[in-house]
Amino acid sequence: MQKLTEAAEEIKNGNFDTPIFNELSTKRKDEIGVLNQSTKDEREFLDVFAKFTNKGVAKSIARKELDFDPHLKDITIFFSDIRGFTAIGDGFKNRFENDSPREIIGFLNDYMSRMVNCITLSHGNVDKFEGDAIMAVWGILREDSLDFEKLPDSAPEKAGLSAKHEAHKKEDALNAIRGTIAMRYALMKYNKDAAAFTKEHENEAKAKYKPHIRIGCGLNSGRATCGIMGSEDKMEYTAIGDAVNFASRTESSNKPCGTDILITEDTYNLLKDDFIKNKSNNFSIREENLENEIVVEMIPVEFEVKGKGAQHFYGVVNMPGFDIQKFFQQGDAEFVPDEDCLKAVGPAGPKTMAQVRELLGIPVPDFEKVNLNEEENKIQIKK
Repeated sequence: MQKLTEAAEEIKNGNFDTPIFNELSTKRKDEIGVLNQSTKDEREFLDVFAKFTNKGVAKSIARKELDFDPHLKDITIFFSDIRGFTAIGDGFKNRFENDSPREIIGFLNDYMSRMVNCITLSHGNVDKFEGDAIMAVWGILREDSLDFEKLPDSAPEKAGLSAKHEAHKKEDALNAIRGTIAMRYALMKYNKDAAAFTKEHENEAKAKYKPHIRIGCGLNSGRATCGIMGSEDKMEYTAIGDAVNFASRTESSNKPCGTDILITEDTYNLLKDDFIKNKSNNFSIREENLENEIVVEMIPVEFEVKGKGAQHFYGVVNMPGFDIQKFFQQGDAEFVPDEDCLKAVGPAGPKTMAQVRELLGIPVPDFEKVNLNEEENKIQIKK
């Protein structure tokens, strides 16, 4: 009974994968055995349910931490997309015909599991998958009321609450970049594994393969409407608004900018004083922040954003102090980094955007022909 009570408490706290469930014996023939089996079945259902929705959201619901009323929140939003996915899908269809759905889904599941791991380890939450695209959010599950903004400036607590909120915004943006830069390593490792998989099966009929891929990632920080949306039959906890739309636009701008990771000025401005060497901090970072230093390059093309005026994107070059082993050992204590992929990020990573392009095989853009002003939601390039 004590173990059952402990297991029930773990479910209540959203810990669906705790090892305590393995201690519940289902071999007993009495009422305790029935209850043990029932508890294990409930845990298995909740674990699967969490995977079909969102583990963070499912755990917050179990803990009764999630406010179902919509709120405005300051968050950092991420979108990613596989370059040339239509052509990749056609390649699978041509080779595997009726078996192509299984092969495509197998490839996508391999790729996405690696990317989602980076999001989870950096404390982000996957919002949704749309084909080959991923949307994720940092800060959406934290209860961080904006009520302090209604207080008069003379209120003694306002400054402290405001400072705490700003710290949370910076933490979310930094975590989002940390998770995204980890994806560069994870993608390089995927491509290495995919090449080995393809070679292993090259002599088979309808030889199985996994394609070499490139991705584009876009990040924006801003205020969005967050809450449960949908119908009585299907709901999801998500974020909507201009900040989300701008993050999507940022992702789609990677191709004309010749980048793999772009951030907006809003994200840049949140982090520039503490983590990015630039003119405003005399190109210096405090020693305690060096581990999280971010190297970026401004894309030399202006574009207009409604309500903000002329803006620039910033390409993320590297986090020189990023410890790949430390990051991934959060989820796998036995993780050892691949020596060939260490050049993706960290001390051995690129120092300039030119080196990023060379590393990832991204063509160098002719920026005089690039127009990043939105027209019918498409990035335009002059011909």
